[in-house]
Amino acid sequence: MSNGDLRLHFVFSERFDMRTFNVNRLDADGVSEVTLYKVFHPLPDSLVSETIFERMNFATGQWDKAGIIEWSNRTTCGVFFGGIPPKIGMRELRKKKKNNSKSRRFKAGGTEYKWKLQPEDTGDTGLVCEGSRGKVVATWTHETNILYVSERVVDQLDHIVITCLMNLWMWTMRLW
Repeated sequence: MSNGDLRLHFVFSERFDMRTFNVNRLDADGVSEVTLYKVFHPLPDSLVSETIFERMNFATGQWDKAGIIEWSNRTTCGVFFGGIPPKIGMRELRKKKKNNSKSRRFKAGGTEYKWKLQPEDTGDTGLVCEGSRGKVVATWTHETNILYVSERVVDQLDHIVITCLMNLWMWTMRLW
């Protein structure tokens, strides 16, 4: 990851489950933060509910609906990116290549990406997202709640952020 990459700080709510959080972009100094996404899950104990995610439109100063996650239960959902059809199921956003696969694949913008648990020998706990050519495009670190995203995949940022959330959600339930 290079200096031009995005550093996104996930700020989780203390009142709700982890599906309610803000994603703040850290400036180059690493101190200043500006909210880029708001993700809100109003009914944490409800089995059937929606998570709404909004993205700040800096040109207008308004929040745009970036999408909706419809939960059928705690481990099954469908996502409407942009809030419009088609609905993409969690299985498509966390697809295994083989039954014993350790990675979870998804497609965005015609490219296949895959999330993997960071190798334990690195000493880090987190996730790594690779593009179709095996290059790392995003890295999640549990200790800091920061998602580093390569500038070359900024057009797929909604997909990167939401699939990161889904993988974290399943990982916390020990359902990788």
